[in-house]
Amino acid sequence: MNNSEKSQAGFTLLEIVIAMSIFALIMIMVMGGLNMAIRSQEKISAHAKRLSEIQMAMAVLTNDFRQIMPRAIRGAHNEIIKPVVIDMAKEVRIEFTTGGIVNPEAIYVRSTLQRVGYGLSHGALIRYSWPVLDRVNNTRVQQRRLLDTVVGLTVEFVNRRGEFITHIDEADDAIAVLIDVNLGAEGHLQRLFALPGELFNAK
Repeated sequence: MNNSEKSQAGFTLLEIVIAMSIFALIMIMVMGGLNMAIRSQEKISAHAKRLSEIQMAMAVLTNDFRQIMPRAIRGAHNEIIKPVVIDMAKEVRIEFTTGGIVNPEAIYVRSTLQRVGYGLSHGALIRYSWPVLDRVNNTRVQQRRLLDTVVGLTVEFVNRRGEFITHIDEADDAIAVLIDVNLGAEGHLQRLFALPGELFNAK
């Protein structure tokens, strides 16, 4: 058989099997790399979404705490409730009076102050808000779910001696409030906010 006849004979079965094996191996490697890239992208997207949720929750919390106002309120039974109250035994761990409600040029007949609170319910960080400052029996609290997968929430006053206090009766010299949001394996988010000097003298 001359060279011309060999070139027209085509591939042998062995050559085809080897070529297909090489092609299959290359495809396995490509698909493996593609699957890994897809999984990595999904993890990155999930992480980015979680980070965005955390940032949004902390932005809302920070906005409220930076505008704490020395304004006590009246409860449903006409009792005086201090401007800031911490009670770690309740669902609403902390409640306080804050400013920041937009009322441009006072066109609405209402206060720019609001009573809000933060607590933990079913593994979620919740923001509570009341439609009025001074409550009556039928005043309903509104709830906003800020962040899921929260393990714990700790709130403490900090006094001038650097001591941490949770009892309101011992917090007359408090100068700041410390918030600790426990995210489990993700770590802790801590924020320290200064309190107005006249806070506990408010009427």
